Amino acid sequence: MDNRLIRRLEYAGLLSDAEREALHSLALRPRTVAARTDIDIGGPPNSVCLILSGIACRYKIWSDGARRIISLIVPGDLCDGHLPLPFLLGHTVGALTPCTVADIPRQAMAELIETYPRGSGARSGG
Repeated sequence: MDNRLIRRLEYAGLLSDAEREALHSLALRPRTVAARTDIDIGGPPNSVCLILSGIACRYKIWSDGARRIISLIVPGDLCDGHLPLPFLLGHTVGALTPCTVADIPRQAMAELIETYPRGSGARSGG
């Protein structure tokens, strides 16, 4: 696994060896997304998308057709696939630059969070 997610989680605190090993064992399905292309495909998410390279954003389309960027997503960030469905509605994730993304099976991420609940794998200290 690309170490970007591990480095991102370690900003919140040190990871145990077991947490680091569990993150390394996640099955990733990397793919390339062209700039100005939507990353999320729509419908119920079966995977959690991890940005490996490039810059993406969350955006909404207003009633007048204008696009409004809500937030930027940088390498090491997850793209909302780990959130419950109500939080996913109303915005889209798109690539601002060419991106490499990794799709992590949603079930694998849910099991990881259940096994290591402290910050999705990050130790809170102690």
